[in-house]
Amino acid sequence: MFLKRLSIDGDIGNIRTINFHNGLNLIVDATEHTKSNGQETISGNNIGKTAVLKLVNFCLGGDRKEIYTDTENNKNIDKKTKAFLEEHHVIVTLILKESLKDETSSEIIIERNFLTRKQKICRINNVDFNNDNEFKQGLKDLLFPDLEGKSKPTFAQLIANNIRYKDMRINNTINNLDPNTKPIEYETLYLYMLGCPADKGDNKLQLQNEIKQEKAFLNKLQREQQKNAYDHALKMVMIEIEEVENKKKQLNINENYEADLNLLDDIKINIGSLGTIISNLKTKLTLVESGINNIDKDLLEVDSNEMKQLYDEVSDRVGNLHKSFEDLLEYHNAMLFQRRQLLEKEKEDLNEKIVNLSNELKTQLKEEKRYTEKVRKCDTLEDLENLSKRSNDLHRKAGEYQSVIKQIDSSISRLENLTQKQEFLEGDVFSEDFINLVHECVEEFNLYFTKYSKKLYDESFQLTEEIKINKEKQRYYRFAPFSMAISSGKKQGETLAFDMAYIEYAQKKGIYHLDFLLNDKKELMDIKQILSITQILKHSDIQLVVPILQDKLHSVINYKDHVVLTLSEDNKLFRIEEIEKKYNTSF
Repeated sequence: MFLKRLSIDGDIGNIRTINFHNGLNLIVDATEHTKSNGQETISGNNIGKTAVLKLVNFCLGGDRKEIYTDTENNKNIDKKTKAFLEEHHVIVTLILKESLKDETSSEIIIERNFLTRKQKICRINNVDFNNDNEFKQGLKDLLFPDLEGKSKPTFAQLIANNIRYKDMRINNTINNLDPNTKPIEYETLYLYMLGCPADKGDNKLQLQNEIKQEKAFLNKLQREQQKNAYDHALKMVMIEIEEVENKKKQLNINENYEADLNLLDDIKINIGSLGTIISNLKTKLTLVESGINNIDKDLLEVDSNEMKQLYDEVSDRVGNLHKSFEDLLEYHNAMLFQRRQLLEKEKEDLNEKIVNLSNELKTQLKEEKRYTEKVRKCDTLEDLENLSKRSNDLHRKAGEYQSVIKQIDSSISRLENLTQKQEFLEGDVFSEDFINLVHECVEEFNLYFTKYSKKLYDESFQLTEEIKINKEKQRYYRFAPFSMAISSGKKQGETLAFDMAYIEYAQKKGIYHLDFLLNDKKELMDIKQILSITQILKHSDIQLVVPILQDKLHSVINYKDHVVLTLSEDNKLFRIEEIEKKYNTSF
């Protein structure tokens, strides 16, 4: 996808339209520069050169605040620009086109404004999106359809190399994402970019996140005590429960109380027994019903032709059988039918038993309630209540320990299962075949990387890959450029060579990508390299948008062929001062 057009419109009409073309697209600062004490002074700052790049990024899911906020200090807000964009309902429209050489090729029309809530416009091809996350997902689905359903790489990560105006992205060829980005995320991104199976990287990242979360959960469970300590504590509580129960039995109570207490204990035991029996009967009922279903399935799915074939084969091997095939088939079906009748009878009996036992359980529960109330009214109620309270406290504590132990066991089991999955996946991702595939892709990419670096510096820049191990002892692929690019200007040349090489690589490999590059601060590069880039782009299907000072334009660069926008102190991007005069207003 190429940049076709960027339009800035408001309630006052069109403010600015920029039409892009193949090759080099220059945004020129034509402000006159003066010298003070022998040093050049740039009087054309903040005229909007870099803002053009930011607007493209904004249309591709970037933060609207970047347009009017200082990149180095987010507390420094250009209130005048912010007010202008909001009060004039400014809409930025970006058109991406599959091919600028083919008018019939598909287009993506993106529209965004700077308002919030109900006034917010977040639109792709006339489809409105409710929030920024859904908007970016919509762009990802359109531009990288093969990643549908994959959380990583994110859309912002996928286009990071295409839009470089922040210092981190300008100065870092590979590791140019958010500082908190994990190595495994870079691995997932570059495996996809190189054309290696992206699902492996995404699944690996997901597993590692799940393992990390499970470890954190297990550590939280064992923050106060380890599992063996809970096991020991539970054992001590159970011993104390037994002691309390023994004390309850030894209470000096009257004969009626003891008989009632014993009867209550019998009722409780009976309730527990009934519950177990009912549960077992229900389990058995489920098995019987499953058996009936299987018989019905066998009757429906029996393949008489296949059975006849088996019958004939047996007959051939052992000689003539005493029974014909039809007799055997009839006998088989009769046996299944008889078995089904027996199971139906068993099902009926089980249902009847369950109903009867459930009624008996209800009766026992009522009796338990009655005798519990009766026991509580005995003469030794205070002693019994104290012991019962202690018993209840101990049972509650035992329940808490059992719950924690169960959670710990469950977490350990999940962690072992996730670790096994990770080991299985890593066995695939780090198999000899996959390692060779990654290396072959890197070598193929380096053919293009070297081609562009030689044209710029007559040097061979390379991309390297190696398998590293993080502090969690997990393996991952690490990608890094290899060159002698030390100076800031040469480092930018390395970055640009890498980005141009990748676009050509992706074009040849059929990998989804963007065909344009937005690069800032190219004044730091030597004029020789700028001229080389101009010549390179004439013979490549790559689009490069670069803000540059007019003083840096070399005489051999055809001004009209490459400049898409000229700005100056008197002709800034948003024309705010001009509009203020025209409408006699201020922002």
